Amino acid sequence: MTEKLRIGWIGLGRMGVPICRHIGAAGYPVTAHAHNDAGRDKAARLGLPWVDSLAKLAAVSDIVVSRSPTTRRSSISSPARWGPPRTWRRVGS
Repeated sequence: MTEKLRIGWIGLGRMGVPICRHIGAAGYPVTAHAHNDAGRDKAARLGLPWVDSLAKLAAVSDIVVSRSPTTRRSSISSPARWGPPRTWRRVGS
């Protein structure tokens, strides 16, 4: 059996929380990052590992998805400088 992709998730708001629940329920390991303490607290309530920087998120993820309306384009515009992950996706507007 192959290892499942490790998902890094940015943004734990109205959309991020249920999506992370579904991804985790499907058996994929999810690590979260948010730009504020409320996001860290939500991650703890969900039982999700949480990291305090995008670089750390990239280091533990195969795929990073952003669903945060406050994620600054500059913060994810050059993800290659952090090494892994292989794929970055921004969801929504």
